Amino acid sequence: MSSGSDPLKYLLSYPFSVLTVAKTHILILSVFTVCAWQWRSHPADIGLALFVVPIFHLLSCAAALISLWFMVQKFYWRNVEMGLDITGLVLIVSASFVLTVTGSAADFLRGYVMVNNMFVIIAWSFCLFWCRLCTSNNVSNLFISEWGRATDDIEIEALENHF
Repeated sequence: MSSGSDPLKYLLSYPFSVLTVAKTHILILSVFTVCAWQWRSHPADIGLALFVVPIFHLLSCAAALISLWFMVQKFYWRNVEMGLDITGLVLIVSASFVLTVTGSAADFLRGYVMVNNMFVIIAWSFCLFWCRLCTSNNVSNLFISEWGRATDDIEIEALENHF
């Protein structure tokens, strides 16, 4: 394995690898949604949804990134993870509600965003389910302050022993 891919060992250990894939899915769909939302013109009667939908998606991305950061730092607490999952889920459900209330049924962009929202809601729900049933608190005794700089196999194995 090349030295460039060694830092990924932190994210690819089971059961966190499943959460990593789900959070990556959430990030990709949210970025696509925000890009599509910002690059298209909107009708004048859309009002509040013009700003609320992308802001809620970006805040949901922030929750996913914070969750991934805690996993990378080997500072995984189920209650923190469940709080971030619930936050992301509430934000996307709120964005869907705002979009449903303010959008017209014939708008293609609204349909695209709603489909993406449904996939993101499923992913956040899965993360919440997986966190609750398949993980436990795993906090390393060693905080990784310079993550990814000196990643020899010996160092990575030593960090894995801190669980």
